[in-house]
Amino acid sequence: MQCYWACEIASVDWWADVNKSGGQLVEQITHFFDIMRYLFGSVGEVQAYVSYGSNYNIARSSVVNLLFENGCIGNLVSSNLATDEETPWLNVHLENEIIHIRSWNITFKKTNFAAESYSGFDNGMKAEQRIFLDCLLNKAKPDQIKSNYADAVASLKLSLAVSYSHRTGRPVKLDSFEG
Repeated sequence: MQCYWACEIASVDWWADVNKSGGQLVEQITHFFDIMRYLFGSVGEVQAYVSYGSNYNIARSSVVNLLFENGCIGNLVSSNLATDEETPWLNVHLENEIIHIRSWNITFKKTNFAAESYSGFDNGMKAEQRIFLDCLLNKAKPDQIKSNYADAVASLKLSLAVSYSHRTGRPVKLDSFEG
C-alpha cells in the first residue's frame, strides 16, 4: 500500500506547533492510519524518517514504512511544503491489480483489462466531519460513525509510535510501545 499527502501548512497557529497538534504526522496523517488499519488490520512495526524546515518545530516532510501483523507492508509519504491538488491518495497493490483511492473517485486497474473508474463521490473527509458534528449536535445517530473509541485510540497509538520512531531514528514495535 502506498499513501501520499502533500499540502501547505494550515493557516491556524496550532497546526504548525508540535506541542499543540503533534504536527502533520499526528494531526493529519492519522486519517491514513485509520483507513490502513481498516483495510489491512493491526500494524506490527513502523519506522519513520522526517525532515524539518526552518521556522517550524514540526516535520515538513516524512516517509513512514509500516509492517502489518498479517505481513502486508505500507509506505506513506507526506509533506506540508506545498499543495498538491491531486492528494491525498492511497494505492493498494494486489496481484495483477492496483486500486487507486481518492476522496472523489476510485479506479481499479487490472493487468490486461481496461481501468474501471467510479467517481462522483462526495468529498469523503467532509462527509466524515459532517456525520461526526451531526452526532455531537444530536442531528444524527451515533451508529453512523464507523469507527469506535477503541479504533481511535489504536490509530493515535500508531501516530505516536511513528512520531517516536522519527525522534529516535529506530523502528518501533507496536506491541511493546506504550505511547
